[in-house]
Amino acid sequence: METLAPSPPTLNLPPLQDNFVTYKTVPDSLLEVPERRVFENSVLVHALGAKVVNLVERESLVEDKLSITNQYIESGEKIIDSTSIGDKLKHFRLLERPYPKLRNKVERDKKRAETYEQALIRMSGIKKEKLQDVRDDLRVLQTSYLEKEVFDKHLFISSPPYIREFYLRDVLEAQELGIEEPEMSAWLLETSEHGDERLLNFLKHHVNKVEKEQDKPELNNELMREKREWLHGVDKGVEEGWLHPSADRVYKGMQSLVTRFADHFDLETKDRGGYSLRSRKYIVLGRDVNSIRHAAKHEMNHALLGRLPDMWLDEAITEHIAQVIDGERSVDDLSHKPDQNSDHTYRSPRDVLLSLLELSDGNLKVSDITRIYSDESAPANAVNELFSNTFGEPNIDAIALLSNHIKVLSDTLKNKGYSDMNAFNEACRIANSDLRQQPHVILGETFRLQEVATS
Repeated sequence: METLAPSPPTLNLPPLQDNFVTYKTVPDSLLEVPERRVFENSVLVHALGAKVVNLVERESLVEDKLSITNQYIESGEKIIDSTSIGDKLKHFRLLERPYPKLRNKVERDKKRAETYEQALIRMSGIKKEKLQDVRDDLRVLQTSYLEKEVFDKHLFISSPPYIREFYLRDVLEAQELGIEEPEMSAWLLETSEHGDERLLNFLKHHVNKVEKEQDKPELNNELMREKREWLHGVDKGVEEGWLHPSADRVYKGMQSLVTRFADHFDLETKDRGGYSLRSRKYIVLGRDVNSIRHAAKHEMNHALLGRLPDMWLDEAITEHIAQVIDGERSVDDLSHKPDQNSDHTYRSPRDVLLSLLELSDGNLKVSDITRIYSDESAPANAVNELFSNTFGEPNIDAIALLSNHIKVLSDTLKNKGYSDMNAFNEACRIANSDLRQQPHVILGETFRLQEVATS
């Protein structure tokens, strides 16, 4: 925020230099609703509140500029009004009409002050609208939680101490009166003047806290270790041939990779340990060392190494490569390893891939897919064609058929109240069972006829 400039002198005999009244030109951008500078569209509550917080910061800046301008106006008017007639005549004769210049500057400052006042009125209205948007978005966010109590707990943890004290005071008062205790979410999101202040203070505290935690040494040191291990693993994959030679592009990509540590709300609503925005080389990880170890390599695979069009296969290969780089398994080993903590991560889609590879009678290996995954020039349907050709003529697009089967199952589960991620994993589990017991239900009658012909 700008430091207030000193007030101009208010002596009876004025300094009549041409530059007596000065002011800074305010760009139009100052009055615009700002975009937050740190997290773009990730880290939900941070992103929701950051725009409001930035607007409040600019509102404060305009208030400061209005205050300075009013001081200049007051000082200028005092100089003009308090100078004696004789001094005015003297200055008028000797200094070539300086007072008209001063009066003009005062008038310009009055117009500028009026512009600031109008801007503050407009900003106040925008702030109210944005606070209401935050309330609406937080209420939508609340529905993403399987347990409302967890959401309220996160609101409480993310509030500054004095907000917590006010809330607990109201809870105690409700207990004494024998009435229902206010829920944290309802109390914080109340639409009122007091509610606006509560929510604004909550957002200021939460935004600043999340931004400060981005610089924690223990988190950044662990992230750097993960990056080094991952780059070494990609090099090894290229050398061993299960990653495409073009995978060495990750070194250039790493230079522009943006990594953020999430707030309490973000990963909880997504029901995952991290996520990436691949189009922008942007990943979000949990704010503890174990979360970084668990998710960093997976998300760097997404952001920098490769992708496949079908979600279940994309997640299966992405996690598999992460585990291979971590030394937990060899590249063509998709077997269960229950003694390893990471074995449950995307286990269901990896089981689907394992079953499909077994149906190929050993003609396909995981390394065939990892190489396509990491090939920046591979066509989008390269894996589909790989499986289609393996299953014979006429071609059976096993990947497309499986993806459609999983999508139908997932949509059905979401309609029953499953979260997106739980529905996805459960759909993959069911699809894998179908694939093992009755593959022709998914792959079609042509596949069954081929099975009969080869049996």
